Amino acid sequence: VMPTHCPICETPVVRPEGEAVTRCPNRRCSAQLEASIRYFCSRNALDIEGFGEKIVAKLVSEGIVSDPADLFSLTAERITEELVFVDKNGQESRLRDRGSQLWVDQLEKAKTRPFSKVLVAMGIRHVGRRVGEILAEAFGSMDRLRQASAEEISSVHEIGPEIGRRVHEFFNDED
Repeated sequence: VMPTHCPICETPVVRPEGEAVTRCPNRRCSAQLEASIRYFCSRNALDIEGFGEKIVAKLVSEGIVSDPADLFSLTAERITEELVFVDKNGQESRLRDRGSQLWVDQLEKAKTRPFSKVLVAMGIRHVGRRVGEILAEAFGSMDRLRQASAEEISSVHEIGPEIGRRVHEFFNDED
């Protein structure tokens, strides 16, 4: 039996018409946030190494990261000071400065990724590698894409009305 509410945040789940998947629509849900950050860091997106499931869960649960963009404000010092792990025996441990600096270096490398990869990393529905490349080539900048209407986006060769609508909605969603 499909749940009627998200098991993490209790928000009523939705199943968009014509789709087989039921989803939690709450962008602030910790499970949604963790998944979006992991996707943001994935090889298909910005290819940021070291941000696996456990680390991302810890960053979110500790309130260190509340949005994928927050990753870029992390410093090695902050990671070392604030990211505390507790093992099975209740012993606390922290990352060493060198480990924290490796993460910060990975984040710096991610800042040089092409615009198309940034679009993919944002997790916009239906925007994968190919669509990201098409949109990046057609609009050239985040500002131009954000200002485009759904019709302008849809009019790009190989981009249909559904993708145009989704991209436009994404950039006009207050969250």
